[in-house]
Amino acid sequence: MNRITAEFLGTFFLTVFALIGNPLGVALGLAALIWSLGPISGAHFNPAVSVSMRLRGKITVGELFGYIVTQFFAASLGAFVTAMFAGHDPERADSPIVGIPDAWLSAMSAETFGTLFVVFVILVVATSKRTAGNTYAALAIAAAVYGAASSFGLIVAFFNPAIAWAFGLHDLFSSLRAETDTLQAFFGECMRFGKFLPWAACLIFTQLLGAVLANGFFWLIYTEDREG
Repeated sequence: MNRITAEFLGTFFLTVFALIGNPLGVALGLAALIWSLGPISGAHFNPAVSVSMRLRGKITVGELFGYIVTQFFAASLGAFVTAMFAGHDPERADSPIVGIPDAWLSAMSAETFGTLFVVFVILVVATSKRTAGNTYAALAIAAAVYGAASSFGLIVAFFNPAIAWAFGLHDLFSSLRAETDTLQAFFGECMRFGKFLPWAACLIFTQLLGAVLANGFFWLIYTEDREG
């Protein structure tokens, strides 16, 4: 239970940082979370990382399921809390409802390569025999997240299925803080969320694809770690 609690707390704060912060703040916050919670749960805070750890044989199928459920629940709560902080943007009511964006190929490519890069670094510094016992894992992972978010941020910058899900929920929950006509704002955001779901599914697919590719490159490069 302490591992699940650690994953919940870490994913919650990472979601809050990601939704209202900037790349540097997210990276620094993530480093602190890894240092404090990594010895307990491994500090995944990301379903794509948990899938990678399962492919590496570091966790069981049951643990993978528990981690992913916890991460999505914590991200949903993080979306709710940040929505209560930020409130609702009244201009959203007049903006067009967009599902899959025009630049969908660029966004999906950015998610794939960004997730591949981040997960590959995590696999190397957290699971490789060559880096076993290092004290720089948190900094390396934070640097990877900062670099990926800074590079791909103009296109998309999630690299985490739970946070991609939370991004859509944040706007939906924000309607509860609408200053006028809360019901209309809520229904409008429900329509936007419905349009967002297919796009969220696309993003999550590409993120998981990036995680699988990261495992493949790790397997090719770190040959001594192939067992399991």
